[in-house]
Amino acid sequence: MKTLMIGLCLGLTSLMYSQNFTKMANDANPGNEVALKEVVVSSLKNAHYFNLVNDPTAPSQAKHLEYEVGKYDIKSATVYSKNINNYEVKFESNYGSILASFSGEGELLNSNEKFEGIRLPEVVRISLRDTYPDWRLNTTEYRVKYNLNKDIKRLYEVQLIKDGQKMNLKVDCNGLILNPKNL
Repeated sequence: MKTLMIGLCLGLTSLMYSQNFTKMANDANPGNEVALKEVVVSSLKNAHYFNLVNDPTAPSQAKHLEYEVGKYDIKSATVYSKNINNYEVKFESNYGSILASFSGEGELLNSNEKFEGIRLPEVVRISLRDTYPDWRLNTTEYRVKYNLNKDIKRLYEVQLIKDGQKMNLKVDCNGLILNPKNL
């Protein structure tokens, strides 16, 4: 047991860093200033798309698939050819899909996203509960439309039910009910 403890102590002490970083930094640059160039590192081939569609309140299923679209490089696809002008790629998961259109140069031009059976953000749930207190959720969908150089369109489509009646609603990400329709 004594040998094990000595070995453990020696093993842990050999992992420690033996130099004083502060002293090294001061010796390397006496003014304590370090000038660095700005560097952007990204594994996202479609960062513009991802930065626009990425919404912190979006369902996790949508975030995951949007990230996959953001990473996708059409130029590395086996079907890619410089002679083809446009490509449509469908990304699918258990909860939904994204249909993305790419240019021949590899730029993401637009996408249509649809996710079903998702959990609504709290602000949307509260708005529905306060506006329609006796109704309950039947179905939920999250939709996103992206077009290069245009505004993103995001909305939730929900169906509420009460006493055999159904009501379809479109709700924005802030909980604003856009158009109630009774069925």
